[in-house]
Amino acid sequence: MRDFKLFLSNKGCMDKDIVPSNGCFFNNYDCIQGCENCIKGICYECLIGWEFIEQFNSCIPLCGDAIITYDEECDDGNQFIFDGCHQCKYSCPKDCKLCQFGKCLMCEKNYLVLEGQCQYIPDNIGLAYMERDWILLFIDYGYQQNILQLRNQLSNIDYNNKNYLGYFEQIYLNFKVFLFGYEHNQSKFLQLNNCKVEYFGKCLECQDEYELDFHKTQCIPKCQDGIILSQEICDDGNRIQFDGCYKCQKSCQIECLYCSKNQCYICQEGWQLKDYQCIQICGDGLLANFSNEQCDDLDDLNCINCKYQCDNDCLVCDKFKNCEICSYPFQIKDGKCLPICGDKIITPIFEECDDGNEIPYDGCYECQFQCSLGCIQCKEDNHCEQCDNLYFILDTQTFKCQDLYQNIDSELKQNDTNLFTVQCKENQMFINNQCVNQCGNGILNSQFEQCDDGDNIGGDGCSAFCFEEDSFLCINQENSLSICTFIQKPDFNLILLSDKNNQTKILELSFTQNVYKLCQFPFENIVEIIILPQTEQKITIVPNINITSQLNNPSYKIYIEFLKSVAEPILQIDIQKFCIFNQFELDLTTNTKQIALGTPFLLSEDNQKKVTSVIKMNDAVVYSTASIAGILLLTGNYIVFFNLLDLLQSLSYIKYMQYKFPPHLSQFLETYTKISLQPILDIFKVNEIIAKLNGGTLPSQGQKSKQPQYTNAMNQFYLINAKGCFFSYLASLLTYFMCCLISSIQVSQWLRKRYEKNKFQFFKRQFYRNVQN
Repeated sequence: MRDFKLFLSNKGCMDKDIVPSNGCFFNNYDCIQGCENCIKGICYECLIGWEFIEQFNSCIPLCGDAIITYDEECDDGNQFIFDGCHQCKYSCPKDCKLCQFGKCLMCEKNYLVLEGQCQYIPDNIGLAYMERDWILLFIDYGYQQNILQLRNQLSNIDYNNKNYLGYFEQIYLNFKVFLFGYEHNQSKFLQLNNCKVEYFGKCLECQDEYELDFHKTQCIPKCQDGIILSQEICDDGNRIQFDGCYKCQKSCQIECLYCSKNQCYICQEGWQLKDYQCIQICGDGLLANFSNEQCDDLDDLNCINCKYQCDNDCLVCDKFKNCEICSYPFQIKDGKCLPICGDKIITPIFEECDDGNEIPYDGCYECQFQCSLGCIQCKEDNHCEQCDNLYFILDTQTFKCQDLYQNIDSELKQNDTNLFTVQCKENQMFINNQCVNQCGNGILNSQFEQCDDGDNIGGDGCSAFCFEEDSFLCINQENSLSICTFIQKPDFNLILLSDKNNQTKILELSFTQNVYKLCQFPFENIVEIIILPQTEQKITIVPNINITSQLNNPSYKIYIEFLKSVAEPILQIDIQKFCIFNQFELDLTTNTKQIALGTPFLLSEDNQKKVTSVIKMNDAVVYSTASIAGILLLTGNYIVFFNLLDLLQSLSYIKYMQYKFPPHLSQFLETYTKISLQPILDIFKVNEIIAKLNGGTLPSQGQKSKQPQYTNAMNQFYLINAKGCFFSYLASLLTYFMCCLISSIQVSQWLRKRYEKNKFQFFKRQFYRNVQN
């Protein structure tokens, strides 16, 4: 296989800053600090030396792993204080007055800086000796070199010299300095606590329950052994994070939302805070997330001890008793726990036997006793007790069923010299010294057969015993071959027409075939509508085509208005059995169906009032803008008029965007249709005209349409989309003809004559009025 590259399309991000390693950098997704594997700014795996915090998908430096990362100044692999590095920050050794980078530069009084640490100097060693460089030689040279030097000095004392006592005192002080250096040198080896095998200041093997640290310099307690020792605060014997103890140090639980200094202050929903720990209490009415609680409702009879009561052999099930985890040796099938046939494990009640194969007539078939062919009462070990007397006879020696025809034939061959009388069973004929069953000969004998298609093969409409099979229709005629045809049973379909977020759900119930109703009750009484989980709703069934006692293709609209919020409701339809049939007298394939309705978006009464107020205010703004545009047109401000008109028209197009708006926003956007052509088209009843041209219905609302018109307003027929354009063209032509008519010479002369005539009549009336007065 050749090397390949994985290309990921990056649509970018925006965090309004240019800070790197925070998930987004220069509008491109970026890993956070310390992350090794991230997807779209979300970290899933940290680098070595970093600890992954699953609760926040972040990485923090791991202090105490002897690896210096990020803002760590140092990391000596332990949590000891006064050793130059504590909590991954430089610290001064004990009794140190001035230090740098964890090494002491100046100690307190009576302390001497030795290898970056402060070593106590006894008072019997003078300060003058502390300042001498050769005191360090006693420390560095070791035991053998220093003791030889003291021996040489003692052997060179001249006891005849009067000052030999002063010289001896000098050697004595040197000896005390030697002892100090020797003890300091040996103190390095004494620091190896809990060491089992030590060699020259290095531990080769630690005591039980201890192990060497990262630098192999000291023995530390074994973590995850369940024993709390030394610096361990806790030890739960595992490496599970967020369980209260992690790496032998206290840590908050995963159920904790806010943790500070290993103490929890805010817990997940359903958990209660007690002593800075999140605990779950069964029976408090709160379902604890990330817990083994399946339910916590005292009113739910199916919820006992915070677990749903399951059927036998089921360990975990949901509130609908659909099993999720079965006990051994069962398996899940259609939400039920059923035994596994063929696993060689006999499950009582369900299985009589299990031989691990699917071979028929071997004593066990489909986990039930099945002896030889023709046995109707079978026991264990392929032991048949009773055979089908019509076609078989029981062999009392082998306990197997033998063919009756073969048995008669063998008897005839043995006694062919004697006279005999043979009587065959019903629907059998004696042919060639055998009783032959007439079922399957292609000649129907209605006295013993329901059908006869000329074979003894089942599953083709006529069984091996000449009985009609379900879902088949056979044309039978006496003494003739039966012809059987497969007939599909009717079924019903449920289609969700409305959006899943709508408060009112609209569904269509239809049937796959023409059916009729045999029972005398109306359709609403033979259909049961159940909403799971139970909530308050209003259900209305509106028939498009009602079902009757005559064959037709009925369909119904089901309107479900939710009155209270509910999460992911499920609609279940139960139709009464043996009530609805097709033309072949076949019942429905299934009488129960479910469909997910989606979580409805519900507005409270207060919010609905607010939406109504905003819509009214928006109406006022639209009308005001249209009025201002009209005034500007009359005053000659054509540019501003067309800009306002273009703005209002653009707002009216927002609802046609390919996006599912929330119901309250859709109501708000409907207000902009007032400045579109739709109100004018409604006044002239354009849709009714198109419906008449289409035969009575709109093209988008035909019977074969499974989706309503409002699901996609842009996906319409040509006439529906073009009606606005045609109306605009027609209105423009009418306006043009009216302008031409008004501006014509004939109309102008006629208007002038009418004006002069009316003017003369006006003065005439004024003159008569003045004369009368």
